[in-house]
Amino acid sequence: MESKLIDILKYQQAIDEVRKIPVAKIIGKVIKVQGLIYHAKGCKFKLNEVYFVENSENIRIQAQVVGFDHDTAFLMPLDLLDGIYSGAKIYRSKINLENRLCTNWCGKVINGYGEVISEAAHKNIYVDFKPQKINPLLKKTVSNILDVGIKSINGLLTIGTGQRIALIAESGVGKSTLIGMLAKQSNVDIVIIALIGEREREVKDFVESTLGKDGLQRSIVIAAPASESPLLRMKAAELAHNIAVYYRDLGMNVLLLMDSLTRYAQSKREVALSLGEMPVSQGYPASVFASISYLLEKSGNGSESSGSLTAIYSLLRETGDVSDPVVDASISILDGHIFLDKELAMNGQYPAINIIESISRCMPSIVKDEHMEMSNLFKRLMAKYYKNRDLITLGAYKAGEDEELDKILKFQSYFDAFFNQKSCDFFSYEQTFQLMVELLAKFHFKRKNSMTDTL
Repeated sequence: MESKLIDILKYQQAIDEVRKIPVAKIIGKVIKVQGLIYHAKGCKFKLNEVYFVENSENIRIQAQVVGFDHDTAFLMPLDLLDGIYSGAKIYRSKINLENRLCTNWCGKVINGYGEVISEAAHKNIYVDFKPQKINPLLKKTVSNILDVGIKSINGLLTIGTGQRIALIAESGVGKSTLIGMLAKQSNVDIVIIALIGEREREVKDFVESTLGKDGLQRSIVIAAPASESPLLRMKAAELAHNIAVYYRDLGMNVLLLMDSLTRYAQSKREVALSLGEMPVSQGYPASVFASISYLLEKSGNGSESSGSLTAIYSLLRETGDVSDPVVDASISILDGHIFLDKELAMNGQYPAINIIESISRCMPSIVKDEHMEMSNLFKRLMAKYYKNRDLITLGAYKAGEDEELDKILKFQSYFDAFFNQKSCDFFSYEQTFQLMVELLAKFHFKRKNSMTDTL
């Protein structure tokens, strides 16, 4: 009798365990595939919800609802489109890619799904986190200087903690190297790096060579290379922002580096055009610019009780000017922009920052008046040199015609030394300030305050 009772209890326990196993319920089927979009019917699909689509090899591909028309839902795969057939079964998924992040990702490289790809075995400790919208009037102002360890930025384009800035560059001007310097040298608690739409080779090179082991220790790298689906590239960018906001709200000083915002916009364009949206500016539908605004406004400072979130977004300037609609839309929202000049790079200046075309809109409110006056003088002298450079090169300028220009030419090597910096070198804000004082003293610039009062 006792043995039968034990058998019944074991049987009941086994039944309970079976009941705990989630059952994948078929809720729909694929009726059409057009470009990157699955057309599906079967039930009321929920917008932005993730589902499984089973292909001909019984492999389940994750797809997200991106739109619908009456009773037909439009799904876009997060994986590569392969093996889908008419009538393919669709299952409901309980995966939530929107609000799921992990607390032990620091020092790791993850993909757009939040899976660690830098280690063979890693157990994620997930938490549910949904960024809350903050009243603009309750957001903390940008009032403190962020020391990034780069002379030309610390001295002439000073960035504040919580500022959002664009890094605009063409290819081959040292953009990745500069991003690596910012990641390793900036005075922050944690760095979130989003590599969106890059070549797979460049992802490995950046992590192992540019960032290095020491830089990775305090960083979380989210990688979604060009080989991933456009939707997953977008998800990776959004995940990076959610991670950054999470650590900011914990009271930490966070630096978010996204390379690149242009690739994010191109991914959004692929999705929008697949859904039949009409392009309005150089092939970009209107929803792309709305998505850019929404994404950029996620970064920046939060409430007074939170930490800070400084964000730097790289933008590709493919046409050689700022007429690109993505560049125009971005710099109108952000708090400044840094231009990397290909001509300066070809002349051997690294980082190839064009200080005349660059601006930090928060700089006047975070530095002392003397520093601002020195920065303006620095830029004016450089602007004068660039304006007359062609005449100087052709030999049309004669010494003595302009006393100030003669001085600029005399001390040009000092300016060149200031702008050039090796990727392994670090110059603090205080060191940069002193270098500016020494250089501008040659132009009879007189300081109003002591060094102690200025910093």
